[in-house]
Amino acid sequence: GGGAAPTAPTPDERNLSIEAYVADAAAWGKMLKTDPRLGRLILLGHSEGALVAALAAEQAGAAAVISVAGTGRLVDQVLREQLQYRLPPPLLQRSEQLIDSLKAGHTDDNVPPALDVVFRPSVQPYLISLLRQDPAAAFGKLQVPALIIQGRNDIQVGVGDAELLHAAKPDAELALIDGMNHVLRIVPNDIGRQLASYKDPQLPLASELSTRILRFIGALPAA
Repeated sequence: GGGAAPTAPTPDERNLSIEAYVADAAAWGKMLKTDPRLGRLILLGHSEGALVAALAAEQAGAAAVISVAGTGRLVDQVLREQLQYRLPPPLLQRSEQLIDSLKAGHTDDNVPPALDVVFRPSVQPYLISLLRQDPAAAFGKLQVPALIIQGRNDIQVGVGDAELLHAAKPDAELALIDGMNHVLRIVPNDIGRQLASYKDPQLPLASELSTRILRFIGALPAA
């Protein structure tokens, strides 16, 4: 038995960044492209992963990009909106200060316990890297065919986000799916049922999701 320390399966949260995720996605993409058994490389990203896919596409040599439930707004706007209706005024004010600090590139260790789930000090370097990005601008720079998929019953990212992405890249295909939520299930616009769906792996994925993805891939120009 050697004396080597075991390698952690995932990096320490404090070392995470959007740039690191992009580098990983690009490295995996390049490796997959060398495998003769595989066809064209198409990057699909969901939620924050949609931003990663857009940023990694050129470096990875992707033939196309699929954005699923990706925001078109700056992430601080999304965060502010999500917290606005969930926090009492003192906590809301503190969350606004924390977002302002992170957007300016500064960490802030003075996090009330109630805000720890979003702003814990160990995740703040990642949030700083995320808040630097402009998702619509990144999507607009894509030189390859793209598909934007967005559910109409998504309580985290809205149709307006998909429209911002489409405005940034008008030649992208836009697929708005009736009844689909952020976790890609068909769920009524009822907050209780929406939240329950996030923890229910038995709920099937929206069938139109795979239909639109396969149709887009099938229509891509030959390599």
